[in-house]
Amino acid sequence: MAQDIRNQRMYRRQRKQELTRLNATVGELRRKQQYYTQTIQDYESYVNECMKHMGVARPRRGMFGFLRGGAKDLKEAWVAGKSVKYSAARLKEKGVVVSIQDTTESQLKHISIEIVTTKDKGVFEVSASALLTPKTKMEVLLEDLLQLQYQNTPTMKLFDVCVVNVNLLLFLINKKFFGGAK
Repeated sequence: MAQDIRNQRMYRRQRKQELTRLNATVGELRRKQQYYTQTIQDYESYVNECMKHMGVARPRRGMFGFLRGGAKDLKEAWVAGKSVKYSAARLKEKGVVVSIQDTTESQLKHISIEIVTTKDKGVFEVSASALLTPKTKMEVLLEDLLQLQYQNTPTMKLFDVCVVNVNLLLFLINKKFFGGAK
């Protein structure tokens, strides 16, 4: 007990140093939290701006194209209802469709897959129909496809039976709806 009374001053000093270190750590954590919160807000605003301007086509510039209006030539490229239609056999040939459950190669030519733009930018309605079956539809978000690509996910399922290649589907959408990769 006498030893504790003698070391009381040392114990106080140690507690005070620990409290100082903990306060410094809490301050550093708060600064990091503010930084990450700001980073998330910046990222979200960037994504929202990209989604707003996603349908805006860039002007084609020749050698002196900047003299002919430049930014005034920008036109809205996103048109709701624009569509492309392929047979599943053609998409399989292109590599977009990897497989369709319970179908043979000869049945693929009777399945048609259509991709249609919606009124919302970056949202596509994918529909599939076979000879005697009703058309099934599902929405695909460009943002989801890009997220899968970022995560290096090679394939995704459409309609719970069709496996598609994410990269090639993105390439097809970019080529047909945004004028890229001509």
